[in-house]
Amino acid sequence: MNHTSEHTFHIPVMGLAYTMDTPTKVAHFGINSVISIVQDNLIEKMREHYYVQLQEHFEPITAKVPDHRARRITDYLNLVNRMVQKNIEAVRRAPFNPDSDIYRYFELLPDSSAVKKIFTSMVQLPDGQQKAELQDRLRNYVVPGTIDVNIMTKLDRNSYRKDGTLVEDGSDAVAAIRGYANSNLTNSSVILSAG
Repeated sequence: MNHTSEHTFHIPVMGLAYTMDTPTKVAHFGINSVISIVQDNLIEKMREHYYVQLQEHFEPITAKVPDHRARRITDYLNLVNRMVQKNIEAVRRAPFNPDSDIYRYFELLPDSSAVKKIFTSMVQLPDGQQKAELQDRLRNYVVPGTIDVNIMTKLDRNSYRKDGTLVEDGSDAVAAIRGYANSNLTNSSVILSAG
């Protein structure tokens, strides 16, 4: 068993707005979470919110853009992934003191975890080379929780162009899958629900 699967947790909270940015709040503690990618209009609002918050240029993906639903989802998942990676790097660089995020990361692990035992040993050591070496070793065990997605399979409504022709593979569920597949998420999974 690798250390990733040994010490990650999963938050099974669902709902549209509740899950939209959960990974940005918990993934850097090794906690897996699920984003509901049902409502692309909400995703577009969240994209704008975070681009502005990060002081980055926001380029709207309007309903006039071909395959706008999938493109909104792809960009948002990439944005969340980038934020999670930034958060995890901050945790890895944090000092090992009781109020730091890296300390909290290891405190959250179950006592049965081999990595938690290394952490506990490190805490009990006096300052010195051995303690510093264990801290460096522990930093390598800091991995983010997964960013998983939920797609409701009942979103099978067909999409039509303005001229009335059917958009092939244009149902909301298929567009969501396409948006997810085109994202840069790794070590991630899709949870299908009836909706």
